[in-house]
Amino acid sequence: MRSMVDLLGVFGALATNMVTLIGLTVAISLATRRLKSLSGHRSAVVLGCGFALVGMGAMLVSLELVDGILVDGRNVAIAASALFGGPLSGVLTAAGISVVRLLLGGDGAMPGVVSAGLTLLGCLGFLRTLPVVPARPSTIRLAQLGVMVTLTSASPALLVGFIGLWTWDAAFHVALVYTAIGTCYYPLGLILVANLVARELAQLAAEQSLRESETRFRALAETSNDWFWETDTADRVTYVSDRMEEVLGTGKEALIGHRRGCLLVDTIDGDFQESVNAVAARRQFRNLVWAVRLPNGEVKWLRNSGVPLTDREGRFAGYLGATADITEHRHAQKTIQWQASHDTLTDLPNRALFLSRLTRTLKQAETTGQRVALLFIDLDQFKRINDSFGHTVGDQIILSAAERIVAATNPADVVARLGGDEFTVITADLDDASDVERIARRILGAFEAPFRLEHGEVYISASLGIAIFPDNGRDADALMREADAALYRAKDGGRNDFRFFTPELNKRWRERTLMEGHLRKALERDELFLCYQPVVSVQDQRLVGVECLLRWKNDTLGLVPTPKFISLAEDTGLIVPIGTWVLETACKQIAELLQTRPGLRVAVNVSSRQFATAGLLDAVKRALADSGLSPGQLELEITESVLMADLPQTYQTLEALSALGVSLSLDDFGTGYSSLSYLRSFPVNVLKIDRAFVKDVTVDPTAAAMVESIITMAHGLKLTVVTEGVETQEQHALMARFGADLGQGYLYGRPMPLAELARTYCAREVA
Repeated sequence: MRSMVDLLGVFGALATNMVTLIGLTVAISLATRRLKSLSGHRSAVVLGCGFALVGMGAMLVSLELVDGILVDGRNVAIAASALFGGPLSGVLTAAGISVVRLLLGGDGAMPGVVSAGLTLLGCLGFLRTLPVVPARPSTIRLAQLGVMVTLTSASPALLVGFIGLWTWDAAFHVALVYTAIGTCYYPLGLILVANLVARELAQLAAEQSLRESETRFRALAETSNDWFWETDTADRVTYVSDRMEEVLGTGKEALIGHRRGCLLVDTIDGDFQESVNAVAARRQFRNLVWAVRLPNGEVKWLRNSGVPLTDREGRFAGYLGATADITEHRHAQKTIQWQASHDTLTDLPNRALFLSRLTRTLKQAETTGQRVALLFIDLDQFKRINDSFGHTVGDQIILSAAERIVAATNPADVVARLGGDEFTVITADLDDASDVERIARRILGAFEAPFRLEHGEVYISASLGIAIFPDNGRDADALMREADAALYRAKDGGRNDFRFFTPELNKRWRERTLMEGHLRKALERDELFLCYQPVVSVQDQRLVGVECLLRWKNDTLGLVPTPKFISLAEDTGLIVPIGTWVLETACKQIAELLQTRPGLRVAVNVSSRQFATAGLLDAVKRALADSGLSPGQLELEITESVLMADLPQTYQTLEALSALGVSLSLDDFGTGYSSLSYLRSFPVNVLKIDRAFVKDVTVDPTAAAMVESIITMAHGLKLTVVTEGVETQEQHALMARFGADLGQGYLYGRPMPLAELARTYCAREVA
């Protein structure tokens, strides 16, 4: 019974010492937390001193086996200090414990000092050969280290026997008992202390990492173009980075403590409600956009993202989010969208937006029963302006024309620019056709005033075509097609006017479209051919030249009237390749004819559109070179619109043609601008009086006087005069009396193919 009581006392003392050891280790946690701000030797000193205190405290509750031989947690403190603080920490712990043991005195003072020293040396050697990771200490390795501590702690008993203070039997007995007890106590104590300190240091490392992370986050928050914010569970802002003040120009107090929506624009909230729903559902939200109004009234557009936060218990704690100012991006996006749907010159809707609005308007009108008018507007002879003054001036006129059209229409009307000089107007909710007719007349009236340019003024008229929904068409394509047909009818009628679409126009439009398709293939199908009308000397009726006239015969359309397809060729630009073919073919054919009838001259018409191209001079040179025709035998007939262009290129081309030896003829004189300055400024050789004057000379004294005046004036300018449209002997006689040089008309000969001209040279002789 006595032995059992002694045994329970031993285990009680060991348990008490173990509790003391663990308690003291916990007590110095405040000291170990200093490690978060210390590093290197300083942390080793703090840790060494802390474990020295633990060891000292453990000595006060020791189990004494014999006099001076104690079992307690001091050596565990030395081992833990060396493990977590390194050699310096271990030395400080061992030294502190040794000094206190010496001060306590007694028979076991010196063995205690020796035990502390041997324990330290043993731990350092063990940790060097069998390392233990302090952050995650292995239980097995700690147990091995505890056994080593046990052995070093038992060695002083043997040392006492060695020096003769004890008998060997007593020393061995004490060492054996010490080893038996220590093998249980020291590994267990070391495992408990090491894991406790490891957890403490891990928590310190985590806290330090969190602090560093927060520091980096704050630094990032203050340097980022975005700003960061946090909210509580009630969606009130608890933190916002300084960047917010820079962007919004308002203090943090405008947000801190308030809900995120406190600055929202009252009429534009974007995706804010979606973010509210996400917060209510504790969901993450990304890239949601809404607008805020600043104190100065400015509106900023913001892109927001947020993630929910939780506390340690996993409960919702609020949101962490980031916000970016995308105002400039949104404005740029709107600008891009505007440019994609509007004309860059006039800011009017372009073709794409016009079609969209027309389709929407027609759908609404179909539901409400409204009538809708579509007006197609085209500037008359605008090509001449571009050719005459250049595209910069042309753009100025387009811009002014757009302003005049907008001013002449109703505020609810849609005015668009389809491209070039083409405009459209959509006007809805019409009572009758008179409503749109008034708009059309206002638009035409807007073009009565001249367009003021830097160097003067120009007058430009407009032509309009009108189609009505649902009378003329029930969809956008049909309405546009019919308005376009009406526009061409207005142009064919003399321009500066408007026309409503009629079924007859639809037929004419289809015919025109069919004709254009055939005309585009006329050259490759060899459907074009030339006829020649004689030009004779008025005084002796001698054949002196011919005028080349173009004809077109199609298998489907038959022989197409020349004015009809020439007008179409001018409008479509086909006149340029066709004109080049006429020039080359006429030169070749007349060159062959000259072999039997030398001295003839051939006149070839050059359109204003063809003349405006840079390749006309080269085309003339090539035609002369390929045919072998002399430049003096070629005459190019130009209209007054060519001279009206008054471009440097025009003058240079005329001068180059004149220098080449080609004769230049002014055709249809009197029907255009009739400015004598053209005749003085340009190297014109021949003046052709239009048939409109010649046909009435025998019945209208005024017409006769005008023709005689023109002939006299032309001779004064050293020009050769050709009278066109001479059909009777009386007209011929009068032209001879007025002094006309050359004559052309059915009296002298009708246009004829080359073979017939080669046989007869002239349709008939004039007596």
